[in-house]
Amino acid sequence: MNAVISTGDINGISPEIGIKGLQLLSPSSKDHFTFLIPSNIFLDTYKKLGSDFSYRIIKESEADQLKPVSDFVTVVDIGECEQEYGKPTKESGEVAYKSFRGAYEILAGHKLDFMITLPLAKEALKLAGIKGSGHTGLLAEWTSSSENYVMMFLSEEFKTALVTIHVPLKDVPAAITEDILEKKINVVLNSLRKDFNIATPRVAVLGLNPHSGENGMLGREETEIIKPVIKKRRDNLSGPFPPDAYFGMKMYKQYDLTLGMYHDQALIPFKLLNFESGVNFTAGLPVIRTSPDHGTAFDIAGKFTANPASFIAAYKWGKKISESRKNNAG
Repeated sequence: MNAVISTGDINGISPEIGIKGLQLLSPSSKDHFTFLIPSNIFLDTYKKLGSDFSYRIIKESEADQLKPVSDFVTVVDIGECEQEYGKPTKESGEVAYKSFRGAYEILAGHKLDFMITLPLAKEALKLAGIKGSGHTGLLAEWTSSSENYVMMFLSEEFKTALVTIHVPLKDVPAAITEDILEKKINVVLNSLRKDFNIATPRVAVLGLNPHSGENGMLGREETEIIKPVIKKRRDNLSGPFPPDAYFGMKMYKQYDLTLGMYHDQALIPFKLLNFESGVNFTAGLPVIRTSPDHGTAFDIAGKFTANPASFIAAYKWGKKISESRKNNAG
């Protein structure tokens, strides 16, 4: 397999967990990785971590001629830059975007198997004057998938997905319509079949309001929007479930995926169980992108104490999804 890695925010832990993860994979992996990162930051981090995996460094202008080589990692030098541990900056935002855009172009142009995106900071993107809502939104824009993607989170414990993503809580009810819910559910079901080889997916749908609205007494979104959609797909969907009881009774173990209405509803329990091993996956795109499910951790940047487990998990899930798509394609 051939994977490409974007460096994320250079002032956080992203370069560290990428290089730590590659070091752990290097003794047994037969895969090849292309890592877009400033060469000075790669070399400095590599040395400080005592790494010893094989690599070569090529210029950014040579990336369009990328070919499989014997070295474990090909480092694409995207230009030396200054590193300021512990804070987002205009330069770190520019580097994160440049690496991400370049990684996407390599992934699509060279038909590599999947992409791993290391954590970036939306604040740094803003400082750099880059419009976009982060990895997920930018990828959806570049692949013309603005209405056909879902943010999904993967672990061995359970999988979850979101109907709304980074939306203020006060705006969530208006953002959930029958049309949007049906589109998101279609993406989820198709992904479970194509990307995870689940022929008849079983998806649990959470309610929006306390007690799932209690028959309209605490809100009408369940009776007017969510239940009618579930009724159309009875073979695949169950719910809407009150989230507190659902997670308290560990009902997620009975389903292939749990669909949450908003960000924290699904991600608080997910991260409680998988904080250092969870993976972010953008379902519904023509390319495969996975990412560690944690942030830039500016507070520990430069201390070299970060855990690369989520990077390793992102690699493993990317490989599984790639293999599944290939099998289902032919």
